[in-house]
This record gives sequence, C-alpha cells and structure tokens, in this order.
Amino acid sequence: MAPSQDLVLHVSLRHITPAIWRRLLLPREYTLTQLHRTLQLVFAWQECHLHEFEIGERRFEAPRLPFLLGGERASPPEDSGGPGGFEALVKGLASPRTRAGREFREWVGPDYDPSRFDAWQVGRMLTLAAAYGAI
Repeated sequence: MAPSQDLVLHVSLRHITPAIWRRLLLPREYTLTQLHRTLQLVFAWQECHLHEFEIGERRFEAPRLPFLLGGERASPPEDSGGPGGFEALVKGLASPRTRAGREFREWVGPDYDPSRFDAWQVGRMLTLAAAYGAI
C-alpha cells in the first residue's frame, strides 16, 4: 500500500487552559485559505475576530473579507415586479385586511417587513459566503 499523501495537523489555541485543540487529517494540497475555512468550521467560528496563523517563526494573516458598512430597509423580494410591483407590495402589506394585503402576506411570508433591515444578519451572510468561497 502506498504511503498516504495526507497531513495530520494538530491545532491548539495558545494561552488557554485547559487546552483546546483539534487534530485533523487534511490533503497535502490544501491551501492556507482552505485550512482557514476548515478551522472556522471545526472550532465553530464565524469570522467574527481577526486572527493569524503562526507556523514556526512565520506568521500569516487570515484572508481579508468584505464587510457590510450599513443599509436601510428590506430588499424587494425576487420577482416582485420592479419598483412599481414593490410599491404595490408595500401598500398591500400596510392593509392586511384587504384581499391584496392577505395575498401579498402569503407570498412573502409572515416575517417579511419592508421597513426592516438586519445589518448584522446580512453582514454575517456576506462574511460567511466570502469565507467559504461563494463570492
């Protein structure tokens, strides 16, 4: 049997007692970016803090990621009919007892609020998508 080309990697967090560590079997071809993504998963991290890799005397910063600076109001749902369709949706949702209001609510679901923008949630989705190579 040919020797394995995989690497066994022991990763520990410094300055924490008792020790927190993970032992991983990784393909030898893994890039630093792939290692970074793997560590985010195995430590249940979500790209919320700056960090760096230290290998011997060398230090590597984590890849830079896009960051949401702000926003206002919910996005129009897909296929809402452009600006005119979105305006009709907003007006319909403001009149929940009308037929149009009930139909719009059924279409967008109970949690959609056109005035609400959750910057934390959107920023988190952006960060995670970038970290895992989706963008």
